[in-house]
Amino acid sequence: MKHYEKKEKRFWKQQFQCKPEDFEKQSGEQLNLNLWSIPLTNEIISFLVPYLGKVFEINLTHMDITNEDGNMLSNLTQLRYLKLKDTALIADCIPFLTKLKNQEKLHLALIKANCKDLLLLSQLKSLKLLIVGMDKINHGALSELLKKTQV
Repeated sequence: MKHYEKKEKRFWKQQFQCKPEDFEKQSGEQLNLNLWSIPLTNEIISFLVPYLGKVFEINLTHMDITNEDGNMLSNLTQLRYLKLKDTALIADCIPFLTKLKNQEKLHLALIKANCKDLLLLSQLKSLKLLIVGMDKINHGALSELLKKTQV
C-alpha cells in the first residue's frame, strides 16, 4: 500500500471528503475534480498525476492561471476535459495547452486571449468541443481556427 504524506491526506480530505486510498479504490469510475477554490501548485499537480487515468474533468473556473500554472497544467497529458472558464488565462499560456494531446473538450469562455492566440489549439487533434468566449472576436482569425480544426 502506498504511503501518503500528511499534506496529501489533508488535500484529499478537504477537497473531496475522502482519503486518498478511498479515491484510489474507485477503479473504473470517471471522476470530475472541481479545483476552483484552491491555488494550483506543483504539489497539487503531483497529488493528481497518479489518478489521471480516472480523472475525466478538471474544473479551474475563476482561477488566475499564470505561465507557471500553464506549465504545470501541461503535465496533465491524459486529461480529456479541462474547464478554464472565467480565468485570467493569458495568451502566453495557450502553448502549454497544446501539450494536452488527449483533450476532447476545452472550455475557455471569458479568458484573456484572442482568436489569433487560439490558432495554436488546432494542434489538438483529439479536440471535439472548444467553448470560447471573449470580449472582442476577430472574425478572420476565428474563421482560420475553424478551418484548421474541421475534420
